[in-house]
Amino acid sequence: KQRWQGGIEAQLESEDASGHRLRRLICGTASAEYKEAWELLEQCVGICKGIVTKLRRQGVTAKVEAPSMDFDRGPEDCLRFKERFNNTYQLAVEHYLYRQLQSGQYHHGLNVGINVLKKMWGKPDDALRMISPSSALDLAISTWEAALPRLWDSLAAKDLEASAVGNPRGAVGLENP
Repeated sequence: KQRWQGGIEAQLESEDASGHRLRRLICGTASAEYKEAWELLEQCVGICKGIVTKLRRQGVTAKVEAPSMDFDRGPEDCLRFKERFNNTYQLAVEHYLYRQLQSGQYHHGLNVGINVLKKMWGKPDDALRMISPSSALDLAISTWEAALPRLWDSLAAKDLEASAVGNPRGAVGLENP
């Protein structure tokens, strides 16, 4: 026996949650695109788990948590996934990816490395939009997109500051006595 889901509770559901529920009812969850989105999110979880492991080996004690594949509440879970993914990736950039790129350790060069970093920064975005589109998710994605250049600039400024401390008279190509 199926119970009617209506009344005040259904009327108070947010527009995003209602849209998510309607999309799943109409489109189902068996489409190829939907399955690909879930697979991509699973890849993102694996990437983050690898980053967390590497950060812990390096002694990073910041609270970092890889995203989870638990999507019970729809839009809220997608927001949490995005937040955890980018927080984890930001720590990786701060603690080792930036240095690898700037030092020339990335074998394809700096420009390709920066493009790969930008692509990875937004890797889960389209999949999250497929699973549970919402205006809150779009806002979170645009906020994180704006955060990457600021992060890069702050790391570059720290490098410049550190080099000025080690070279107080600004000599280029030579060591100061």
